[in-house]
Amino acid sequence: MYRNILLLGAAGQLALYAPAGDAVIGVCIQCRKDGLTDQQIVAAMEAKIVEVGPTSVSLHCADPQQVNVIDIAPSSIVDPVAFLEAIEDAKAHGFISRFFSPAQHDRAFHIEIPQE
Repeated sequence: MYRNILLLGAAGQLALYAPAGDAVIGVCIQCRKDGLTDQQIVAAMEAKIVEVGPTSVSLHCADPQQVNVIDIAPSSIVDPVAFLEAIEDAKAHGFISRFFSPAQHDRAFHIEIPQE
């Protein structure tokens, strides 16, 4: 999350997250204004994540017996058309609950797979 804020800007990350994630991003913004070190900023962000509840921020922190979340680098996709067709088919059959792509301000293809 911190690296994405640095690379892509806070505004783009605010567009991705719900209020709990936005609160964590807000901590990062304030800490950077205050001149804290990278390590201090990450620690403050982690504390906020624990405070608001990790799964409220990102399902990457969820119980893997309930949902698996994976990010796939676009550069690793050999056939993007076939990949996106497979994603749409999996979504249609209920195998994928949510999907974000780089076209939606994410750096990766983000896939959430329910385990129930």
